[in-house]
Amino acid sequence: MSTYDHPEIYDLLHASMKDYAREAMNIITVIASRVPHPASLLDVGCGTGLHLSYFAEHFTCVGIDLSSKQLEIARNRLPGIPLIEGDMREFALHERFDVITCLFGAIGYMRNVQDLGRAVGNMEAHLADGGVLILEPWYFTNAWISGLITHETLNHPDLKISRMTTTARHGRHSRMEMVYMVGEPGDITTFREHHTMGLFSVEEYLSAFTAAGLTAEYAPTAGPKGQFIASRSIPTPAP
Repeated sequence: MSTYDHPEIYDLLHASMKDYAREAMNIITVIASRVPHPASLLDVGCGTGLHLSYFAEHFTCVGIDLSSKQLEIARNRLPGIPLIEGDMREFALHERFDVITCLFGAIGYMRNVQDLGRAVGNMEAHLADGGVLILEPWYFTNAWISGLITHETLNHPDLKISRMTTTARHGRHSRMEMVYMVGEPGDITTFREHHTMGLFSVEEYLSAFTAAGLTAEYAPTAGPKGQFIASRSIPTPAP
């Protein structure tokens, strides 16, 4: 799986591009409509902790991510919150959470249907009875466009960041090549990153939830790419 090689640049750029506070509050509203008294939240693929910083105001939180570099930034942002390095397919925390989130298309780092199923199944294993799993997909199979060029910038007095991205497609994989220029007083540096991510259909996501024993729906207007909202029912007591 790919991770960001320069997470401090990613963190600064994305913090200026996305309204994390608004996104987090929208998700908290969804949670409140599904779980009566949620207390604990696990953020899978938490990155540098930009969403977690808002969730932590409402829940007892834990974050997990594959990138030690991103977790280092998250730990500086969120002292006291457990942040664990781990693969979303394999981590084992031996506890369950009222809420699990997997946001910003992080699930796209699963490159085939089998790994998608493993990741969803592992999240289900950490979800409490009556809990909710909110997953923001990566681009769907029929939505990825090759040949696009995008450009994002950050313009601070003593820091300028420019990122240009080109897109390509290789079968069921999306491919992004990112070129960064970072300007600071007396110095300009450049670097490249490549990200390859899996493309799945709505039906393949829903099948992964069903196979994990979860009841799921797709909310297309929730977030830039929609959200999958899955729940684990409360077992009926034996008579």
